[in-house]
Amino acid sequence: MGYGMCLMDVYEGDIVKGDADKIASRIEKLAKIDPSTRTGMIQIQSNGGDVEEAMRIGRLLRKNKIQVLVPMNAHCYSSCVLLLAGGVGRFAAGEIGIHSFYSLSSQKPGADYDREEQLYADTEKSIRTYLREMRVPGYLMDAMLQVPSSRLEILELDKLQEYGLFSVDPVFNQYLKANNLDK
Repeated sequence: MGYGMCLMDVYEGDIVKGDADKIASRIEKLAKIDPSTRTGMIQIQSNGGDVEEAMRIGRLLRKNKIQVLVPMNAHCYSSCVLLLAGGVGRFAAGEIGIHSFYSLSSQKPGADYDREEQLYADTEKSIRTYLREMRVPGYLMDAMLQVPSSRLEILELDKLQEYGLFSVDPVFNQYLKANNLDK
């Protein structure tokens, strides 16, 4: 990798529009201070939030070869799982919780069913595409859709491993081995 030092960043709170830009800015600032230092891991705790923003953050983490850690006594719920999936390494000592996604507009009186149906289909397609990009099994999405958005299913270690949420991305793993960085 040719880096001198990897630092850990912290991301806490609900995922809202603009968060990906803030994280990108911190990554860039660190690189300007010392080009031999980079963000190698991000520690997260979040109840979830904006699905699209979570995927933007996940793509940013993947592009910058950043690993994701949910530390003990922390949690990653709802759309935060998409952020976790973006890490080149995904490690969870805290709780990981999934449920189906929803739009805020669908919860308002007078919501248009046909519009919400289309929005749901588009969002599902977008998430499935994202999970494929991150090399996370599509059946994670299937499991999410089985849990009503009003509930939360906490995943045990065997499910985290099955869904690829407690693992190292195979391409990143090959990269580490090829560069003798897996020691």
